[in-house]
Amino acid sequence: YYPFRKPMAWLEMELTEAKSSLLGWLLIQRVNQALSQGTEKPQAIDFLEQNILSQTHPAVCEKLADLYVSVNRLEEAREAYERALLLKPTRDQQNRLLLNLAKMDQQDGNWAQALNRMKTLLSKDPSFPQQTMMLKRMKQLALQAGLKQEAAAIESQLAENEK
Repeated sequence: YYPFRKPMAWLEMELTEAKSSLLGWLLIQRVNQALSQGTEKPQAIDFLEQNILSQTHPAVCEKLADLYVSVNRLEEAREAYERALLLKPTRDQQNRLLLNLAKMDQQDGNWAQALNRMKTLLSKDPSFPQQTMMLKRMKQLALQAGLKQEAAAIESQLAENEK
């Protein structure tokens, strides 16, 4: 098994010619390698911003958003997470994106929006493995937002899950 037997430049050319969606993953790998070798995060951000895949590939959008968060460029991070959601991410990636956006909403004090994102996650992925924990967080958010009826509905959903 030789996953990187070919030089990365050759692999990039082949994937580009084939118009493969794996090109985004190769780009992420390049950025991760550069970061591990000491490249500063702002340089990695500049590199990704100049690449079209940062607008068209959900995983590259997510990587760019994560880098924005790490350098405290939160509005740009939010935009990149939102863009990634629109680019048909995988189920697990969609869950991560929604959770990251909910966390950002919570930090901004926008509890109702955070609650809506969590509801969206549970509606789109009914088999979410940490559903009970998510419902407990949602109940707390509903109470913080002053949504008592919403908190009661979540409480009843929690009771159903525990049966």
